[in-house]
Amino acid sequence: MLNRRDVILSAAAMITGCNRAAATSAYASMFGTVRSESSRDRGMTAAACSECATACSVLTRFCVERVVAGETEFAALQELSHNCGDICNVAATLLRREGALAPAICQACADACDRLVERCSTLTASEIQHCDVSASRCAIACRAIITGV
Repeated sequence: MLNRRDVILSAAAMITGCNRAAATSAYASMFGTVRSESSRDRGMTAAACSECATACSVLTRFCVERVVAGETEFAALQELSHNCGDICNVAATLLRREGALAPAICQACADACDRLVERCSTLTASEIQHCDVSASRCAIACRAIITGV
């Protein structure tokens, strides 16, 4: 399945008579996208971010239920998991789009995930443990994008 970028690159190559590499370079300069990481790496990181966002959503609901039940110590974790999930969603979107700001949002995403992992390490519910694992994977994947490894 072709995405928007592939269609534009193919059309540009056909119209101008240049090869795909030249069209890719022209596209990057026009739309500000970066291609330093492979699409596969970005796709894998986007998947890790999406998985973490889903786990954060489950954790946020769990925390809200706990707070409603009177366990106010879950309020800070609820806010942190909600924020982390939002950042992960944005990171996944920018990575899939190959946006120029993807490395910057990956830094924010890795930081949010690290904070969530640190907070979750003191708690034991299964929802918390699943989010802890997802956030750890997401942080590692985002750091790979940042460093280009």
